[in-house]
Amino acid sequence: MNPGSESTSNAGLRSGADALVAARKDEEEKKAALATATFTPVPPTPTPTSTPEPTAVPVFHLVFADGGDAWYSDGLGPARRLTGGGGIGEVFLSDDGRLAALLLRNPVDDTAELQAIRTDGSDRRTLLRAEDFDRLHPLEGFLHITPSRLAFVPGTHTLLFNTRAVFEGPGLAKFDDLFALDSDSGALTPLLPPGSGGDFWFSPDGSRLALVRPDSIGVVGADGSDPHLRSLSFLPVITYSEYSYYPVPVWSPDSSLLRVVIPSQDPFASRTGGDVWNIPAGGSPPTLVRELSGDFFRPQAAAALVSPDLAWLAFTRNSSAPGESQLILTLLVDGAETAYDRGTIQWTGWAPDSRHFVYSREGGAALQLGQLGSPPSPLAAGTGLRWLDGDTFLYLSGSPGSWSIMLGGLGEAARPLAAPAGDFVSFDVAAPSP
Repeated sequence: MNPGSESTSNAGLRSGADALVAARKDEEEKKAALATATFTPVPPTPTPTSTPEPTAVPVFHLVFADGGDAWYSDGLGPARRLTGGGGIGEVFLSDDGRLAALLLRNPVDDTAELQAIRTDGSDRRTLLRAEDFDRLHPLEGFLHITPSRLAFVPGTHTLLFNTRAVFEGPGLAKFDDLFALDSDSGALTPLLPPGSGGDFWFSPDGSRLALVRPDSIGVVGADGSDPHLRSLSFLPVITYSEYSYYPVPVWSPDSSLLRVVIPSQDPFASRTGGDVWNIPAGGSPPTLVRELSGDFFRPQAAAALVSPDLAWLAFTRNSSAPGESQLILTLLVDGAETAYDRGTIQWTGWAPDSRHFVYSREGGAALQLGQLGSPPSPLAAGTGLRWLDGDTFLYLSGSPGSWSIMLGGLGEAARPLAAPAGDFVSFDVAAPSP
């Protein structure tokens, strides 16, 4: 072997070994660098999610009877039928808009059946049958017992009602009792016996009831407790007919007292008048606010004469023209009176703001919108006006057999909501929950 060649070969081996050592060293340095390196993790890409569509809030809750069946509207679309089979004469709505009470009356024998249904059309059920009402009190010569005044307790699905007797002939005799009916469970609770209950009016805070009878007005707890501590007694008003007169009290906004007008005992005498009373809810004796001359009997047939803020009183007084009367507004604090309008006045009621009020003239359905300090303006041709809030109201327009339920407001045109059939149309409305 050539010594030069061996030398060259050894040099090549050394060079290859050196390269291998260098490669191993470089690999070990990379591993060490990886072992000590700090990594910032990359967050995973989120999975796209769909945004849920917001739930439409009802404009209002409306239940009405149309041809003997119950219908519901939320103001967002066409009304939908809740029941079939007919027979429904009156409807009542819980203030959450979720439950309707249905009163079915048999016109032949004047009996009633009370049902309930959810406003989505589900869970229709019978709460009290005609025979259940007849067992509430001994009949003692009466033919039947049926509900008189009926309403949901605010914020609940509990119904309060009192009852009346059905005679063979004409007449309207109330038992002046009080019952509570849980429409969810069906539990019936007698709250007050005959003579201790009456027509009832809820206080704004829901803690008390005003109970009205033909000769007294009292304040009790919402559950009927404490029925005798606070009351105003008065002489029954002569109606010259087969029914008794029940005044319409108004609660103060803070639920601290009632204000009510009691007409003179003979409302058809040549000189008539009335007394305005305060009935404190806290236990103090009633106090006389004012004595006034005028007609407080006929205008108060269906609506309160005292404004919701208790400041104003509306009534009528005969004018010099035969058959004509004046609409009088008086401020109860200082006694200032205003003859606001004249004609054949029919009082409809105060608006919730205590500044506006509604009435009709000449015995027709042409409703007038009055405002304190301003002349009246035509409002609508209709009847049965119900305020939904301070600016919006519903009413019936048309005539028996051809009605429309209209939605109107202060300063805006009315629009039709439904066209129910029948001579008598019952509807109830509630504002949506916030």
